[in-house]
Amino acid sequence: KYVSLSYTSQGINDFIRKKQSHGPRQIHQRYSILQLRGWWLDKALRIAECNRNPVWDLHKRRSFLATLLEGGITPPFFVNKLRINASIELYDGGNRMTTIMEFMDGRSHVTYMHGRRHIAATFGRCKVEGCKMQCVSLDDVNRRLFESLMCDCFEWDNLSTQEACEAAQHLNEST
Repeated sequence: KYVSLSYTSQGINDFIRKKQSHGPRQIHQRYSILQLRGWWLDKALRIAECNRNPVWDLHKRRSFLATLLEGGITPPFFVNKLRINASIELYDGGNRMTTIMEFMDGRSHVTYMHGRRHIAATFGRCKVEGCKMQCVSLDDVNRRLFESLMCDCFEWDNLSTQEACEAAQHLNEST
């Protein structure tokens, strides 16, 4: 059926916006772990204050890292890109992001069984406090592969803190 519109950019954009679902507009992006790491180290990427506290136990963190290393599918991150200070606030995925960064810092590892022994795979040198396991660092090829893994991110564009917190709360209602 033919729909009559004003054929100006504004008319088409308004028509599309009315057809879109309610809530903040999300743009899908894919970033490598290396890109996320760079923003994290530069403090451009940070976990939003209203994000829930880390709740993952050691088993959950290690399982997530194993999923990443073995090429599994992981949920997307939800971020709010702020224009005023060019920062990125993470509203959903804080446990996952913290786990990735701890692994790359050597403060976390993945445990695999080899015969009767547990072997811990680390990104680099193991810095896990009190670790008594046999730790093996990833080789250069596997470190580069890990850094190049692509993560799905849904970006909100410059939402207020309140809007972003409400959107994130809605995302986490079932978790």
